[in-house]
Amino acid sequence: FTVTVDSLQADVSASIDFKDSIGINELTFTLNEWDVNYLLHRAPEEYVSALTGLDTDMKINVSGRLKQPYVIGDTIAGLPVLAGQIEVPACHIVNGDLQFNKFQFEADYMFDGRNIDASTLDITKLIIDGKAMDVDLQAKVTKPMSDPAIVGNLKAKFDIDKMPKAVLRKFAAYVTGKIDATLKVNMRMSDLDANHFHRLKIDGDVDLEGFRYISLDSVTNLYLRNTCFNFGSGRKIKTEVHTVDSLLTATIEVDTAHVEYESMIIDVNGFKSGLGTRVTREKVDTTVI
Repeated sequence: FTVTVDSLQADVSASIDFKDSIGINELTFTLNEWDVNYLLHRAPEEYVSALTGLDTDMKINVSGRLKQPYVIGDTIAGLPVLAGQIEVPACHIVNGDLQFNKFQFEADYMFDGRNIDASTLDITKLIIDGKAMDVDLQAKVTKPMSDPAIVGNLKAKFDIDKMPKAVLRKFAAYVTGKIDATLKVNMRMSDLDANHFHRLKIDGDVDLEGFRYISLDSVTNLYLRNTCFNFGSGRKIKTEVHTVDSLLTATIEVDTAHVEYESMIIDVNGFKSGLGTRVTREKVDTTVI
């Protein structure tokens, strides 16, 4: 059957058993193109006041199915187990000086009401094409309650000059430049602990172009023309003196840098440095090259 409220529509198919209690044997549902503007205009003011002036044509599609029979009111079994998809077709979002020319989202979810920690979210597509940023993300999240695990890939570009003024004010300085970053990660939150750091798997590159930082009191002035920062858990650094083939390595290359701090002035050309960190259960061994 189909349920329609104004412009909102939901298609539902169910098999329900009323013999002893209300048992849902089968259930599928689809929410078709739910209009975000419609929902915001009918939400309580205290929840959406920050979105006043939002301009978007965003619509949301949600589908799902019951993975196993569910008895309503069964306190032992808990909540139902559902799996499905969430989709936001390509749309635009404008709110003040925040501008996304394209926003698109697709994800598969599994909600386990009997064991919420077994729930998963698989973001197969998140694309943002904006005035100040471009983002392309895929990520899967598991074990959300006990020890969140993330496997994902990220490509992102940021133009600091074009970021919203509210974001720029948080720097408490004059900051300009462009950032180009890629990141691949396979980790759990517990891997960030010193005793489990050896399990961390992360690789990435961050490039800075025309980056400048001037403190509000003008005491600090930093300029980097082109800077490349590379890090990863599967990389090797090799020089005439050392080779570090370890858990986590990082290199930084700067073609031109100018630093002013109080009365000190430093100019750097053709700088390159590497750091390798070997982390095991027994020790932490760090080598600077």
